[in-house]
Amino acid sequence: PWQVTEAQDIMVDPNDVNAIYAATAYGIWGSQDGGDSWLRLTPTDMMDDYTQSLVVDYTQTGRIIAGQEGGVRISDDRGATWQETTLRGMEVMEVAQDARRGGHFLAATLHDGLYRSTDGARTWSAIPLASIVPPATAAGERAREGRTGVSVYSAAFDPTRAGRLVAAGWETGVLYSGDDGETWTQIGTSLPAISFYQVAFDPKRSGRIWAATVEQGLFYTDNQGRTWQSAGLDGRLPENWGLRPA
Repeated sequence: PWQVTEAQDIMVDPNDVNAIYAATAYGIWGSQDGGDSWLRLTPTDMMDDYTQSLVVDYTQTGRIIAGQEGGVRISDDRGATWQETTLRGMEVMEVAQDARRGGHFLAATLHDGLYRSTDGARTWSAIPLASIVPPATAAGERAREGRTGVSVYSAAFDPTRAGRLVAAGWETGVLYSGDDGETWTQIGTSLPAISFYQVAFDPKRSGRIWAATVEQGLFYTDNQGRTWQSAGLDGRLPENWGLRPA
């Protein structure tokens, strides 16, 4: 029997509460009976791809989007078969779906910046960030082999208002866009860190942004970064966390 370790992400199908999917270091696993039994969904050609992030599409039951070490893959049949997308050859740290526009997705990548899809995660285009992140990040050792050098760990859509995005990663600061990614600003300059594991919009408080730093704790802002409040966890590593929508 397989021993599953290093679970990176776990998602429930919003259209089928008995369907649960888990991203692990040993592939993607699925349960169709509320977690009583599990089946490995990873085919042979995906076995070496470490899976960091999963999204279960709320617009279509059984549709899974996987952010992996080799890019983004999609399954339209509960993980029975998988298809590659145009985002290939990049290590994807997180995939996010817009709660207001179901066909819109973001993909945060290691060394290759931030990507966007508007056709259900099938095709992707880069969002330029090199001009807004700290110069040492964009021009340093990470900018190799033609890559941008920008490592984005997390990205999110605002579920309360279309067009508001936030992203952050290793030495990027917190990046905010109010025009659907056309322009970006640094909003975390007053925070005690420039590296972040995760960022998110609060689904219950419109405009509130949460940011989990590397070893400096958890913070939030209600005014697009003009001021930040500490939520605790000083000295901790809040690498993966979530907000309850209700």
